[in-house]
Parts: sequence; C-alpha cells; structure tokens
Amino acid sequence: MGQTPRELTPYASLRHFFGAELRHWRLLAGLSHDRLGKQINFSGDLIGKVEKADRAPSAPLAEACDEALSTGGALARLVNLIEAVEQEQAAEKTPVLPGCGWLLAGRGPTVGGSSVRGEDPVDRFEFLVSTFGAGAGSLVGSAESADAPQLGSENVESWRHNLSRLYELDAQYGGAGVYELALLSVQQLRRVLHRASYGPSTGEALHVVLGEVSSGAGWFAFDAGRQAEARHWWLEASHIARLVGNDRLFVDAASLLSRQATELGWPQEAIDLVEAAQQVAKPWATPRLRSHLLSLEAFAHSRAGNEQATWHALHRAGKLFGSGFHDDDPSWLYFWDEADLRCCETRAALSLGQLPLAERSSRSALAAVRPDYPRNCVSYLTYRVEVLVGQRNIEEAVFTAGQAVVGASEVSSARIDTRIAQVRKELARYANQPKVAEFLDWSGQIMATKANRPVV
Repeated sequence: MGQTPRELTPYASLRHFFGAELRHWRLLAGLSHDRLGKQINFSGDLIGKVEKADRAPSAPLAEACDEALSTGGALARLVNLIEAVEQEQAAEKTPVLPGCGWLLAGRGPTVGGSSVRGEDPVDRFEFLVSTFGAGAGSLVGSAESADAPQLGSENVESWRHNLSRLYELDAQYGGAGVYELALLSVQQLRRVLHRASYGPSTGEALHVVLGEVSSGAGWFAFDAGRQAEARHWWLEASHIARLVGNDRLFVDAASLLSRQATELGWPQEAIDLVEAAQQVAKPWATPRLRSHLLSLEAFAHSRAGNEQATWHALHRAGKLFGSGFHDDDPSWLYFWDEADLRCCETRAALSLGQLPLAERSSRSALAAVRPDYPRNCVSYLTYRVEVLVGQRNIEEAVFTAGQAVVGASEVSSARIDTRIAQVRKELARYANQPKVAEFLDWSGQIMATKANRPVV
C-alpha cells in the first residue's frame, strides 16, 4: 500500500504555493514522483521535496515540468515570481509601512510648513487603522485560546467587514500603507484556520474570505508598486478559488491579473486572462460585471493595437453598464462606475492615438468622479494632462497638472506617483516656457517632500 502523501500548506509561502501547484499538475497527469522524474531527468525524490517545500524549485526543473505536464508555462512563471519576491524581501531591511510613514506618524506631506490634507482626515486614518486592528485581533485572540469557542457565520462576516475597512482606507489614502495591514490580516486569518474550531460550512466560508483578503492584498501591493507581490497574491486567490470551487473569487483574481498584465505591457496574457474570467462568469454574471470585464478586454486590445476589437468591446461595455446596478453584483465591483468606464475609454483612445475621443472621455471621467475617491480623481487628472499636452494646450495642461500634484500629495500610492512623474516628463519638453518651468520646480519640491527625501 502506498504511503499517504503529506498534506501541503500552499499559503505558508511562495515555495509552498509552488509545491502545491506542482503536485496539482502532476496528479492531473496521473504521474508518480518517479515516473515524472524519469520523463524530465530529475530524481523523483527531488520532486517530492520540492512539492513539500523542503527544497527550492529551480528554473530548469520548472521548465521541464511545464513541458511534461502541459501547464502552459505556469510553473516557470512561478519560479520567476519567487525569485523576484525573494530579491525584494532581501533588499527591504525594515518592512514597516513603506511610503506611508507620514500617515501613521499623524502628519501629512507639507509645503511651506502647512499640512496639505489637514489634521482631521489623518486622525480618521489612524482611527480606522486602530479599529481594524482591534477587530481582527479579537478574532485571533479567541481562536488561539485553549478553550476557543466554535467559530460561525458571525465571525466570517466580521472578517469581511474588516476587509471592507481596508478598501475604505485604500480609496481614501492609497494602498501603500494598507498593504501592510492586509498582510497582517492574512497572517491572522491563517492562524484562525489552523487553530480554531469550526464546522465544514464555516471552514469553507473562511477559506473564501482568505481568498478575498489575498486578492485585496494583491490590489494594495499593486497600488504600492510591488508588482511581483501583487501577482503572488492574485495567484494565491486563484488557487484558493479552485480549492473551494468559488467562481466569483476566481473571476475577481483573474480580472486583476488581466489589468496588471496590460499595465506591464503583456496585452495577450491580459486578453487570455479576461477571456477566462468571462467564460467562468458567463452563467451568472450581471450586466455590470460583464461591462467591467469587457472594459478590461478593450484596454488590453488597445495596448495590442487592435482598434476594431477595442471599440467593439467598449461599445458593449457601455451598453451593459447602462443596465445599472443589480443585487447580484459582486461586492468587489463597488468601484465600477461611469467615471471608471470613461477613464478606460480615455486610456484606450490615448493608446490608439485618437485625441478627439480622449478629449471627450477625459472630461466625462472628471465630471463623474466621486469625491470620496480622491486617488481616482488624481488619476483622471493625469490622463487629462496627457490629452492636453497632445493638443499642445500647454497652459491648461499646467493648471490641470497642478491640481493633480496637490491631490497626489494626499494619497500614498506608487501608481499615482508614477503618473505624476510621467506628467512632469511630458511637460518637461516645454520647460522653456516660464509657467512650465515654474510648475516643474514647484511640483518637484512637493513630490520630494512627500517622498521624505531631499530635492535633487
């Protein structure tokens, strides 16, 4: 009789996640460790140790397994991710809320000694951080005690409520600081799953919440500019979705991976991912969800230079969005509104060099943006600047860019900082104009102050 395989813990680390993925593909092919080893010229013992995370996976092993198991390169991509994350971790000697220290210290970025945001919003941020920590900590405390009560649906809802608080912080202040809170939440929830007692239905629901928190961590990492970690968390959310059979969680993770792939310049991967999400969601997708997925498809097609596919997808997205909200809309779809749709149209038009359409849609995006989404407002302003520079309307571009810089000083978001850097680069071509030169000097001081480094 064969030995019972050791239970894997894919959420313990990236290496554990790789091992679980390798086992999944190997068992899907019906191969033992030794049979797979003979096919790829590696020992079966090594394969077993890699699956259990006792040995680190290598690129040659991953590539050989990908070919033998027909994974489409999934394992090799994971090895690249592991190496990237481990390099990032090695470079970070002090892992304390990067890029967000001014928020937690209770002070905003200042120009001439005055707070840009003011005291009250910062106090609110600290209040939300403390209440989030208390809520999550109370769950962990009960789970770890010797006489822990059995967890139920109310505990699941508490975790979901904590996640909604994280998204509220992200919408108001950016994802850089929130990412560290999400990591804390993931660690706490893992401890709950390992140490608390709960019934089958609660256990499944808690795993789904772990996937939702992992997906959230991916978004916050993405906004913080930590792309390798964002990809890791979305892959982990996808893995959990497959383990528990939750299609909605898979669609969430796949759509975010698609967006990231387009941003990183991988439009074909983005198209493949969003098409997979559309296929999984087809039996139950609401009009708004279909609209969002079509917008992602359009964005990817625009980056691939496929004009016809871009406008076809965007036209369908607009029609479906017009159907309005639905009770069955996924909770994570809260952000998808008229302003975001018009921003997607703006970006697609800019990618395809269609300035008249970009002009109209950029104005529509700014007119529709919600005041409680300050980061989105800054983002839309930067795309408006790109349109205005393309039209050689430099005076209005400088004024709009100034609004964007002031807004950027109020959020901790690497994505926004990158957009501001791009705006400054676009305008630097007109640095011989006095107003542009003045803007570049002023904005450089503000962004340097925000980054808490001396002006270069």
